[in-house]
Amino acid sequence: MHAVRLVQEEGFVSLRTEAELGEGASIVATHLGGGDAGSRIDAGIVLAGDGGFAEFGGALLTRGSQRQECAVRVRHAAPNGQSHQLWRAVAADTSTASLAAAVEVARHAQKTDGEQSLRGLLLQRTATVNLKPELEIFADDVKCAHGATVGELDARALFYMQSRGIPKARAQALLTRAFVADALERIGNDVVRAAFEADADAWLERAL
Repeated sequence: MHAVRLVQEEGFVSLRTEAELGEGASIVATHLGGGDAGSRIDAGIVLAGDGGFAEFGGALLTRGSQRQECAVRVRHAAPNGQSHQLWRAVAADTSTASLAAAVEVARHAQKTDGEQSLRGLLLQRTATVNLKPELEIFADDVKCAHGATVGELDARALFYMQSRGIPKARAQALLTRAFVADALERIGNDVVRAAFEADADAWLERAL
């Protein structure tokens, strides 16, 4: 398991992950951009052996004029591989979060199962979330899917929570926390997951 927390208060951070997986090998990586520094996450994963497994994802949380970017490409070069990319982005103020997730399936990589889920949440309409899922499939016996959506907090849910006595900022934090949760709950280690969740909660306190 590979877990990365980007919580620097300033500056710029650039990460690059390269991995080639042999037969039956796996990689599971989760990232959290929860600081105020700009960041760029790049990854190139090749499933070179039969039955490889890759799970790559996380959450980017941006505020102020901050910019965070992520670009991941998973190449299925052998049969029976699985890959899952699940990313969540939350943008406040005039910040920008950008996510690009690509899956390439080679002609002989039959029985591939590839999934991409990209979702963005705007806390203010002055913020920007850019999502770019991409599939390049050259095999004919595969199961691949992708989805990308950008939206705002559910106004009806906010109204309901406020009508039950929950302050607006707290209601926004609870809904945003739930939005990010599915990107972090995949972390198998309880201690590591708790640290990621604490960072996300601290970001919400600053942003809302």
